[in-house]
Amino acid sequence: MLALVVLAIPIALFLLGWIKLYLSIPLVLAIIVALYFSYRHFTACRLPVLDRTAVVKLAVFAVLVAAWIVLSGVGGMVFQNSDHHLRNSVFEALVNNPWPVVDIDTGSYLVYYLALWLPAALVGKVLGLAAGYAFQMLWVFIIICLFFLLLFSLLKKIVLWPVLVFIFFSGMDIIPYLLAAGFEGFFIGRHIEWHLMFQFSSITTQLYWVFNQAVPAWLATIFILQQKNFKSSIFLLSLLLLHSPFPSVGILPFMAYKLFWEMHPHRLDGKRFRIFSYLKSLLFDILSPENIIAFVIAGASALYILGNTAAGSRGFVDFSVLDKQGVIITISTVLCEFLLLCILIAISRVDTPLLVVTGGTLLVCMLIKIGYANDFVMRASIPALVVLYVLTCKLLDSCWQSKKWPLFICTVALLLVGSITPISEMARAVNNTEQITLPGGPNRRETVNFFEEEGARRDNFTGALQETFFSKYIMKAPRE
Repeated sequence: MLALVVLAIPIALFLLGWIKLYLSIPLVLAIIVALYFSYRHFTACRLPVLDRTAVVKLAVFAVLVAAWIVLSGVGGMVFQNSDHHLRNSVFEALVNNPWPVVDIDTGSYLVYYLALWLPAALVGKVLGLAAGYAFQMLWVFIIICLFFLLLFSLLKKIVLWPVLVFIFFSGMDIIPYLLAAGFEGFFIGRHIEWHLMFQFSSITTQLYWVFNQAVPAWLATIFILQQKNFKSSIFLLSLLLLHSPFPSVGILPFMAYKLFWEMHPHRLDGKRFRIFSYLKSLLFDILSPENIIAFVIAGASALYILGNTAAGSRGFVDFSVLDKQGVIITISTVLCEFLLLCILIAISRVDTPLLVVTGGTLLVCMLIKIGYANDFVMRASIPALVVLYVLTCKLLDSCWQSKKWPLFICTVALLLVGSITPISEMARAVNNTEQITLPGGPNRRETVNFFEEEGARRDNFTGALQETFFSKYIMKAPRE
């Protein structure tokens, strides 16, 4: 239940900060009502008994996660990757400007998936920018802890090895990288994940580069996997939309799988399919009070996001431009990123229907392009990669329990080769922090005024004031 509350708080802040009060106040009240019904329908997270061993494990887990977050650059205590350049710009604009953030001179307003930053931005407004960055780290820590508590509930035990697998979970990027570039120029500490036209980001890469989209999507995905009914799932999706628009699309196949395959299997009376009983149970789950409220919440977020200038660019990835080497690298990327691991999971017969949905989603994500770059595949694939991680954990646990050592060893070997990617990201953070550390000061990337930028650097973050439905009819009047 806390997962929904944590995702709902930023949405309530957005509604109160961006939308006219006669609309936002009823919408916030609707969220509270939806949370009440979600509490009644929620599948409780049942952890094993917290004995001394479990408490020690949780303490070690908290230290591991905290260190991982600090090393990611979130909050600016260590080196930040280049993507933080504009993410810091968005965050500081939220702290330093009235909501909604508007630039009258350029006739534009901030349009971005900014939900994760809003609690920290509010703290920054009250206590100062440094406190805001510190709370940003704390908020990310809270969400990741909730993710693992749901995972422990799913696995029915508290164990540390899934935490380590998560941190180092990645495709074997080193193989397509070496096929493309050879050994020349490779070193531990180099970013190696971009393969021609697409990328399936490792879990650590997601945190280090796009934490504002990835972390909420992790939590939403594990929530969907853990639930035994669908009564709060659409409500969850409405909360995720403003956090992570592309992952919200990527999570849809798993919501459909849970609804139509797992939660509502075909009802049989002898050998006869009971269609009316099936449809009745289906509708009762879909048309719960919180799911009905979700359509209004999602509508407000969608109208805001669709005001983004770059959102109008949509199409398919053009693979026809690939030469022979490009085709080889593309095929090797598919094999090394997820297909070989999927084959091992299939051999073990761990949740085969869910595996088919996972592999199919990753393949489809490769084909779609939205915006000026191929960001869709990198972001929409996040839920599928989390599910692949969960299936991998189940595979490892099953092989260990049943002593299927050849399959266990092959899986561990794939994971060890894949771990080169997150290890390289971590080494990059450590090396660069040693080189640029400011005595007594933060290591935050410098910010820019994205309203004054040109091309994608402006369009990815702004919408045209008074030219979108949201800005003309829904958004609050801007304050100077």
